[in-house]
Amino acid sequence: MNSRRILVLVAMAGLLSFATLFSVIGFAQSEQTTADYKLRPLATIDESAKPEFSMSSERRTVPAATAGETGRVGVGVKFSSLGAGAEAAASITSHANVRGGFNIFRYTKNFTKDAIPYNGQVVFQSIEALYDWFPFGGGFHLSPGVLAYNGNQVKANAFIAGGRTFTLGGTSYMSDPANPILGSGKTNFYTVAPMFVVGYGNLVPRSGKHFSIPVEVGFVFQGSPNVSLNLTGNVCNPTGGACRSVSDPAIQSQVQAEQKKINSDISWTQLYPVVSVGLAFKF
Repeated sequence: MNSRRILVLVAMAGLLSFATLFSVIGFAQSEQTTADYKLRPLATIDESAKPEFSMSSERRTVPAATAGETGRVGVGVKFSSLGAGAEAAASITSHANVRGGFNIFRYTKNFTKDAIPYNGQVVFQSIEALYDWFPFGGGFHLSPGVLAYNGNQVKANAFIAGGRTFTLGGTSYMSDPANPILGSGKTNFYTVAPMFVVGYGNLVPRSGKHFSIPVEVGFVFQGSPNVSLNLTGNVCNPTGGACRSVSDPAIQSQVQAEQKKINSDISWTQLYPVVSVGLAFKF
């Protein structure tokens, strides 16, 4: 009897031990599940939701703030009444640029003035600097500036064949067949000349465009022309008599009168018109 009781007690203790073990395991699993459930939302917020929202906002906002500002320097080529040239501009504010460039062009032309034949050469060479102001924010601009170097001039060589008549200062002469008249002439202007142009187009457009076609009209104030004539040889009366050197004071006074006459005829060039069209590219 005692042995049977001992066996029963041992069996009951074993069952209670197994039941207790299963209860502890089940409770531990339940606690782990609850902890996992509580921790997952915090990880989701910390690692994905909040950082992604912040970075996404920055990526969407930055391009919008800088839209249209893909370049702040532009270059171009142009052809104008000052010659063919190139220029570059840089934006300094949302409504203003500074611009600089050069112009150069040459061509020859034969012409006759007061029966004196000239072999002329027109020279365009200048360096310019301008301030472009865009009052309405578009392509229309007002541009005061300066020809920092104005080398524009007309050069000419003259040869009057012996026996040919011509006029100096309103007086008629004949070129001495024994020592015909040779000479040269040159027209000079201000070396530094203010200018002003109005136009449409921008070398540095504020939009996303890279190409533009600037067009401008205006003027350069280069001062009254200053023509100088240098003649050598002998002149005679229209009948061929009384020949004398062109250096004679009486003849020189006629040369001075001829210079004044030419200066008067080309006086319009002191306010020289500027018309230009070009092609520009913004970086």
